[in-house]
Amino acid sequence: MTDSVKLNSLNGELLEIAKICNLNGDSVLSGEEINIFNAAKAEYSANKCFYVRGKKYVPDIFSAGTLKAGGFKEEKLYSTTWETDATTTIRKPAPIIKVQTAAKKDDVFADYDRARGEELAKVAYRDRNKKKVKNKKGVFTDFLGQCAAYVKRALVKVGLLPEYVSGNGCDMDNILDKTTNWKRVPVDKVDLNKLPPGCVLVFEAGVSNYDKTYGHTEISLGDTIPEAKYKAVSDGVTSNIRKPSAIYYPVKRT
Repeated sequence: MTDSVKLNSLNGELLEIAKICNLNGDSVLSGEEINIFNAAKAEYSANKCFYVRGKKYVPDIFSAGTLKAGGFKEEKLYSTTWETDATTTIRKPAPIIKVQTAAKKDDVFADYDRARGEELAKVAYRDRNKKKVKNKKGVFTDFLGQCAAYVKRALVKVGLLPEYVSGNGCDMDNILDKTTNWKRVPVDKVDLNKLPPGCVLVFEAGVSNYDKTYGHTEISLGDTIPEAKYKAVSDGVTSNIRKPSAIYYPVKRT
């Protein structure tokens, strides 16, 4: 991997991506910045969008199809609430309105942020499936021994983890406990077969027959991915979710 990249050596889309990644305002990208730049460049090449520090960027295009000055614009997370026009069958996004409602006594996901949960599930599943081979059922199920790395990279991309930190699958509870984006839910109070998208499952070393040294971690897909409904993903796709040591879900921003 290149140790540094000079901005004046780039042009076009790569220059605009580099400017967004150049968090310190220097004329040379280096260290963590070059890692962010390389990841954003690869993401853009594959999906025509990229993530930097939890923000999603898409091309800012004129009607003629050319990039505007600056090249890219930030795409805000959208509301997942919909309303139907009474005179047509067209569905349109409903305005985001904050409503204070009393949580049900048994609602353990009362402050769950579905928009961020869905975004995390989609990013984690898409990243895992890049250049992988499907099995006979069309599902990616092979594992690489890198569960924590895949989970943490997805969390950083969508802004649910401030930065990439070291740690194995069994360490994810300690990592998530240090942020304000996550809340732990009692394992015995949830249906593992109906977990909402974007929950992080943590398995301590040896729990549920996972690795006796490193444990395991994965992200629930909920009903977001049609071909992998109510499964979980990390460096592979889990068809039958086992009982974890801990479950965390993304909480709504206050």
